Amino acid sequence: MFGADRDGFGEPGWDMLLALAAWGPMTSVDLADKASGPNAETYIAWLVSRRLISRDGETICLADRGRAMLTGYLEHERIGDERRDG
Repeated sequence: MFGADRDGFGEPGWDMLLALAAWGPMTSVDLADKASGPNAETYIAWLVSRRLISRDGETICLADRGRAMLTGYLEHERIGDERRDG
């Protein structure tokens, strides 16, 4: 689903996307606290470079591309679960 954007994408990046989707825009300090801990800036820079999140000064939010990819992935997983559960 995330294709080439999976390279370098780890659990902290996933946690950040989910945190931004759930709680909306926040500062990098808040995002690090909620999602990724000490490597936050590395993951933030990586997610920004892939246009999955955007940064305006200290405010970070889920970018349209990130929201679309996250929504698509979760929908794909939901449909797969429904098929497996019959």
